Amino acid sequence: MNTESNVVGKTFWKRWVLQSAIGYLLGFWGGFIAGHFLLSNVMIGIAIGAVVGLMQCRVLRDYTKVSSSWWVLSNVIGMGIGFGLYNVVWYVWEYPFDLSWPLGIPGWSAAFFFGGGIAGFLQQRMLRRHFCGSGWWAAICALGWGLSGFAIQLQIVSGAVLGAITAGMMLSILRQPVKNIESEIK
Repeated sequence: MNTESNVVGKTFWKRWVLQSAIGYLLGFWGGFIAGHFLLSNVMIGIAIGAVVGLMQCRVLRDYTKVSSSWWVLSNVIGMGIGFGLYNVVWYVWEYPFDLSWPLGIPGWSAAFFFGGGIAGFLQQRMLRRHFCGSGWWAAICALGWGLSGFAIQLQIVSGAVLGAITAGMMLSILRQPVKNIESEIK
């Protein structure tokens, strides 16, 4: 790898992690506030997904033509479903104890894991049109989002965990564009 590629990689990685961390923090608190008036935990998941997606799009727009609106929507769908499942389990399986911190961490992490996997799957469907090697994106997203749930009390750390885990994979994907067959024929 040449020096210019290393500089681009480090710049991308820093921006991706920072934007993911800021998005996570803003999304969590926006969702937490809105959740008191609407759908509780589902709103937190939707808000985190939306804001993280918007912040990641700020980085992606410099490197790809992947649709920003679909990127954000896939995060919203994934996190909405993940936290919807969390709410179903919460209400159906009547817990005999409070699931606030630290006892609720496994449930939050599971919601993020499933939501991240769904979001990653939807995003991978977009990425594969533009890049080779995007097959692992859903698994990396599930891992990144899932592990971020373990630091939920420190949202900026959670976002940095998500960003750090997904940044390396995204950088690898961005370095493998799909070749244009028409240009090879000419």
